[in-house]
Amino acid sequence: MKDFANEVTKVVGMIKEAKRIVVFPTARIDLDCISSARIFKKICKSINTNVVVDIYSDFQVDEYHSFIKGEDEFNVFLKGKTDFSEYDFSVIVDGSLTSQLLKKNLGRVEITLPTNQVVIDHHSEANTANPDSIMIIDSSYKSTSVLLWELFIKPLNLITPDIATLALAGYVGDTGYFRWVEKVEDFRHLDDLLKNKADIKLLADNYFKFLNFSDLKICLKFTELTSYDYATGLYIVGIPLKFEGEQKLHPDLFNDVKDYYLLQLQNTRGWKVIVTIKESPNDFVWVSLRSSDENVLDCSMVAREIGKHGNGTGGGHKRASGANMKMNFDEAKRYIEETIRKYLVK
Repeated sequence: MKDFANEVTKVVGMIKEAKRIVVFPTARIDLDCISSARIFKKICKSINTNVVVDIYSDFQVDEYHSFIKGEDEFNVFLKGKTDFSEYDFSVIVDGSLTSQLLKKNLGRVEITLPTNQVVIDHHSEANTANPDSIMIIDSSYKSTSVLLWELFIKPLNLITPDIATLALAGYVGDTGYFRWVEKVEDFRHLDDLLKNKADIKLLADNYFKFLNFSDLKICLKFTELTSYDYATGLYIVGIPLKFEGEQKLHPDLFNDVKDYYLLQLQNTRGWKVIVTIKESPNDFVWVSLRSSDENVLDCSMVAREIGKHGNGTGGGHKRASGANMKMNFDEAKRYIEETIRKYLVK
């Protein structure tokens, strides 16, 4: 883990002097981006009680994520506001590109940011676009929420059960039942949050709670969309737009069912790489990459190559990354499989 003492000191100084700060979570709408945005707002208000901190996002916190308190803190900037130059500085959490702030209107909306910008993220450094930002990026952390906990909350003595719960929510939401937790340091973070009274019961009672038997039947339908290459351990899940529409589920519940299916795939023997390719309107494709071992496939490197080829973005961790592409669904599937096979270690 890297030393960001100088960067943290600079950010704290900026908070002390600021009158208005804008925080952007990325448009992935998971528990880490939601929790990290709220944690940073609490950091700002603890350091400077007079500062105004606005959180703008390309989503509303819906019923599937609203068990984490504070949903009224989010605004939807695509309803009108795209110029944020009047703020003293901006902060992007759990991502590093302005294009990652847009869920549906990628490339159609121009966002004007303040001159001073901060990026706080736990994904790959190569995913960073603005070299003039103050960049606090360390992919050794399993979530941005825990990075904020370690670099800001603990050193500044801002620990509360509420913030510990937010940090734990980001940790659980990004690791997905801790399936990417593998180092002693990761478990130390978990132990630290629980000792500081993070509400684990809140998360246990609510995470995936909307799945019922009918949802699990839909989960089985994903097997029809999955190709299995047992020789190489490559699983490809191709999800056409038509399939999602046929299920008649709320989009976030559909994603929960999808994630539950992928979790089961990762519990099977023999898998090495799982790729999810999801079609969206207007020839737009979302890609998710998971590998059983970073020596089998460097997902971050492949995601960057895929995103670049498809006029989109990509990056993340060596074992878990994502990309987006402006490309026909079938063409994207062919290219992605070819690219993965090129790098996949047999």
